[in-house]
Amino acid sequence: MNTVTQQLDKIAQLVTSHEGKLQFSSKKNHIIVIYAMLLILGLCGCLAIYSATFSSSSPKFFVIKQFLWLVAGLLTLWCSSIIKFKYYLKLILPIIGIFYALLILVLIRGHQVNGMNGWFEIPVKLFSFKCYFQPSEVAKAFFVLFLAKYLLNFKNDFKNFCSFSIVAVLWSVPIMLQPDLGTLLIYAIAMLFYFVTQVKRWQYILLWSLPLIVALMWIFFNHSYITERLLGFLYPEADPLNSGWHINQFRYTIARGGLTGASWGNAIWANNFLPLAHSDSAYASISEACGFTGMFIVCLSLASLSYCGFYLAEYTQNLVARRFILGATIIFSTQTLLHMAVNLTIFPTTGITLPILSYGGSSMIATMLLFGIMISAAKCENTANNNNLK
Repeated sequence: MNTVTQQLDKIAQLVTSHEGKLQFSSKKNHIIVIYAMLLILGLCGCLAIYSATFSSSSPKFFVIKQFLWLVAGLLTLWCSSIIKFKYYLKLILPIIGIFYALLILVLIRGHQVNGMNGWFEIPVKLFSFKCYFQPSEVAKAFFVLFLAKYLLNFKNDFKNFCSFSIVAVLWSVPIMLQPDLGTLLIYAIAMLFYFVTQVKRWQYILLWSLPLIVALMWIFFNHSYITERLLGFLYPEADPLNSGWHINQFRYTIARGGLTGASWGNAIWANNFLPLAHSDSAYASISEACGFTGMFIVCLSLASLSYCGFYLAEYTQNLVARRFILGATIIFSTQTLLHMAVNLTIFPTTGITLPILSYGGSSMIATMLLFGIMISAAKCENTANNNNLK
């Protein structure tokens, strides 16, 4: 009888080992897909930026600069993915402290772009190009990691709710003062995800409604252009040359693309009428160039990145790593969907870029860093014990 039991145990161990190897191999395949899709989408982004700026005085300026940021982003992706996840966990507090200091400092010494005081001008030039750094963008990955680690042992009581609320307010206020409402919205969704999945008490969540209403009222009263954006979104035909201009141009640009597009280098509407066609309006400008067919392929490519993220989260046993991967995937997916919603005129304009495809160095580095740490988390030792990461 003992011999039979021992044989059955050996068979069970072999089956478990085989399943573990299959899961590791499958995770590795999904990581390869992430690398490949980020490279392909990055190159497509360079092509899209040229198509959106070819009639400008210096179209090559945007393309060359974006290609250099793509190279820097791929290097960031590789470096951040080979660093062991346990080191991120050990250093997360000083890292998040540095970024919070930068969020405060940018309000005082920051460079203003499009009415928002959220960038630092880097004194070192990249091949004669001026470089800017947006701390709120690059900090996304580390803030998600901070929440994933420190909310894991969150106790469902009022004291911990107050602690979480203080963290949320302290982090949100500097971004609100810039004001960068698009980025603030993405952070808010990440915080809401972790809060809802951890707290599970709706009475605590409802307590957030009062400060949220106060914050929204302050924003609307102190920034009139936000009210104009909302009115332009609701009634674009009431003021088509001012508040409704961007909404109408989104529609005209996408409509001109039709089914198959006007072809690359022939995006006339995006080049002449669509504001910020190479960044905040990237989805619409790409739609004009390659039509519904091309954008459907682009959407599938972006969706494949989200799918790979959710897959890695499902098959990562370490709780902190799994929660980080899940939160990072939600951040990426939320930003992608919000950008598309704005360009499709089903959401007010917010200034959110399309990850990988929109012009911008901070956005590129931030997205690559997010996926790099995600890959590092997926490769950590498969154990549910968070203290035994290797």
